[in-house]
Amino acid sequence: MATMFPGCDERLPPGSSAAHCRPFEQASPGLYLKRGSTYDAGWPETGFRYGFEDVMPSDILNRSFKRGALALALATLLSSCADLPAPRIGQLPDRVELTAVPFYRGDDDQGAPTALAALLRERGVSVTPGLVAPYLKLPAKPPALDRSMEQAARAYGMVVYSLDDQFQALLAQVAAGNPVLLRYRGGAAFWGTDRYALLVGYDRFKSHVLLRSGEERRQLMTFSDFVSAWQAAGNWAVLVQGPTQLPADVDPARWREAAARLGQAGQEQAAAKALNALGGR
Repeated sequence: MATMFPGCDERLPPGSSAAHCRPFEQASPGLYLKRGSTYDAGWPETGFRYGFEDVMPSDILNRSFKRGALALALATLLSSCADLPAPRIGQLPDRVELTAVPFYRGDDDQGAPTALAALLRERGVSVTPGLVAPYLKLPAKPPALDRSMEQAARAYGMVVYSLDDQFQALLAQVAAGNPVLLRYRGGAAFWGTDRYALLVGYDRFKSHVLLRSGEERRQLMTFSDFVSAWQAAGNWAVLVQGPTQLPADVDPARWREAAARLGQAGQEQAAAKALNALGGR
């Protein structure tokens, strides 16, 4: 006569014990067993029937394969999403690189002399990092070094025009042909070092910006990494323009203020040219 045991929903042959009818959680590791079939003393060597439905190793492999295929499909989907280009940035071009901007290699003094010298050279000033260094009051540190760089640019007759702390404002100037002098946090956000660089390009399809920085002529950074590094350093970014070189979408009041500071630095003629460049604005 078949025997019943508490907690077992199957009838087992005489002489069986409760061990022949184990709940699911006590099954051997790696076995996937389901209720549903009767006890069979003639279990196949590759299957298991402890009051449960047969589960073959092939079933386990099939399930593992399906799960692996699902994980692969999900990873592929996420990867394809990561490769999507960034949304269009207003009416700006999708890709810009100011290849004519010079490059001076060097990491000394956080890259300030090399970045400023390269920008002044691009504006037509015959200068080297060694010539601009005395103006920077080294070894100064930000934000004092920011002010020293602005004063140095004015000493060469340039208008220093500050930019909004918006990423698109920087890209708009690059698209108009104006390299941007900026400071960003290199390394980890909390213990990294502020560095100076020139923003000279970007690529919307690849979602990266292009910097002249330190030892790298073409340093690539993703949009998100760049914005984080720039914000961590305080969002300082300026244009260094000749008196007649108006920025893209110029703010007349901000340009007049920049021209006034140029005049206060002893560059009255250059300041007058900067004011006249506005015309009737």
